[in-house]
Amino acid sequence: MRSLFIAVAFTLLAFAVYFPWSIPGEIMTRSDNFWYVPTAWSIMGDGNIELSEYEQELKALTSENPFLGEYLNPDSDYRIYTLANDGLVNHYTIGNALAAIPLLPFAEIRYRNVENRIWKNLLVTPLIAKIYAAFTVGLFFLLARSLTQSLFAAVIATIVFAVSTPHFGCHAGGYWSHNTGAFFLLLGLVLLTAGGGRVAWLSAIPLTFSLVVRPDMIIAVGLVTIYIFGKHREQFWRFATAGALLGGLYIIHCQWIYGTWTQPYQGPVEDVGASVAQFCNGLAGLTVSPNRGLLVFCPILLFAFIGMGITWVQTDDRRSTLLLIGSIAILHLLFNALWPVWWAGWSYGPRLFAGVMGLWVLMLLPLFESARRPVWMLMGVCFLFGVFVQVRSLTSRDVHAWNSVPADINEDLERLWDWSDMQIFRGMETWSK
Repeated sequence: MRSLFIAVAFTLLAFAVYFPWSIPGEIMTRSDNFWYVPTAWSIMGDGNIELSEYEQELKALTSENPFLGEYLNPDSDYRIYTLANDGLVNHYTIGNALAAIPLLPFAEIRYRNVENRIWKNLLVTPLIAKIYAAFTVGLFFLLARSLTQSLFAAVIATIVFAVSTPHFGCHAGGYWSHNTGAFFLLLGLVLLTAGGGRVAWLSAIPLTFSLVVRPDMIIAVGLVTIYIFGKHREQFWRFATAGALLGGLYIIHCQWIYGTWTQPYQGPVEDVGASVAQFCNGLAGLTVSPNRGLLVFCPILLFAFIGMGITWVQTDDRRSTLLLIGSIAILHLLFNALWPVWWAGWSYGPRLFAGVMGLWVLMLLPLFESARRPVWMLMGVCFLFGVFVQVRSLTSRDVHAWNSVPADINEDLERLWDWSDMQIFRGMETWSK
């Protein structure tokens, strides 16, 4: 019960920390995640996912906001998918729209006087993102506490996760699929470990939904399935049945709407793992490149590899769970290194890791339990730099403009490796002048 109270306190504190920042929502809601909440409104109001009903509300705002002129246009809005019946729907996963529905009544209270739903979307979506991000911090503490007898280690790990990783810089206003993906992934792992695994089969529900939200969660689903079969075999059929039922509903939805087994967004990607050189480039870019590298933007995770080593030689009861968590983190890294657009387009730092960032931080637990003073000092410096990096995402439009100035990052990939023009520090030269 004490851990639950602390988790609630962390959730409230995280929301208080995340709430004031406006830049992430202002910038990120105009990106891939623009149509999640309108889709949720359509589901609640009309019982469908079509978006044509928003055309008039878009036109009412376009004269003063020209950037909206290209929205809901299949020829210019990459987020729109045209169905066989010419209906317009969100190209991206329905999972985030469904996840928004329970929070919409609460999020809309603050903006109940805003009548135009397109404008309200730009206000409500960041608020929902912050709520999910805060709840994810609370779940992280519960999971960390179940994996260590040291309350101190669990608290320190939660603070690191909350403010020194991309969970802060990306999710404190950005309603990405990896925002809700992180929530459902951690919820699944909390259920997996709760009460010594007595209700481990229930983890199938949030884990399967995390896969509906974000396709790279298939790694976590697959490894947890193997883990359940090996460690909780008596619960395996309940786990498999629950996952199959929820997955089956998603497949029925896709067959009905698209005539395919999954949404087009989750379908095959060309040139995945096209060559060993491409994989090695992606792996290096995701870890150490100056403008997307995980260890550059979140240097405290250098110690996560030491934590994995310590876990490997341990013999206590938590070893299998920590090895599962570490395996998900490593395979997620390798999986994304295969993706031809490993830099994730216009983003700030290693955005692709945001959904599994909690797993990387959990690998620090062995060090937080027993590290000596010199190691604590090094980790402290890395932690503070990580906080600085995330605050830059929350306070500077320049670091986001880096993606397009002086050239579109998708067209000039050499910029990803330019140490003389690091995204983290873009705009600071103005301060010095």
